[in-house]
Amino acid sequence: MKYTVQGFKGRKYRNLVAFTQAYIDLLKIGKNHGNLYILADDNPENMGKAVDSGCGDYFVFLNPKFSVSDLCQTLAHEMVHIKQYVKGQLKLKAKGVIWCGKMYRWEDSPSYVNRPWEIEAMKKETILHYTAQEMVS
Repeated sequence: MKYTVQGFKGRKYRNLVAFTQAYIDLLKIGKNHGNLYILADDNPENMGKAVDSGCGDYFVFLNPKFSVSDLCQTLAHEMVHIKQYVKGQLKLKAKGVIWCGKMYRWEDSPSYVNRPWEIEAMKKETILHYTAQEMVS
């Protein structure tokens, strides 16, 4: 997967570049799975957000106000969602989310911490982050 990091400077930029590559490798996201854009977005409601454009481009928006450590940890979580999109496990639709073939309508969706795609991301983000730290150190 080709990737670009934009909107960050200095140490944040360098760390995000290194961690993005480590996460792609660890999650086994192949080279032919489109383009990934890691972009700064200072939306106060989100630390991070992963989006599938539906046409081979994937976006991770990260709030640049956070520390390098928090950004890299949040990136780990969002990269799990990118893997879910690439593998076809997670699909966003106008009326809800399809997770592993099951439709979860927005109005009936479980709370954030009980959504199966979030449970997977929360379970994997810490080990992914610490494994990547060893790779980039």
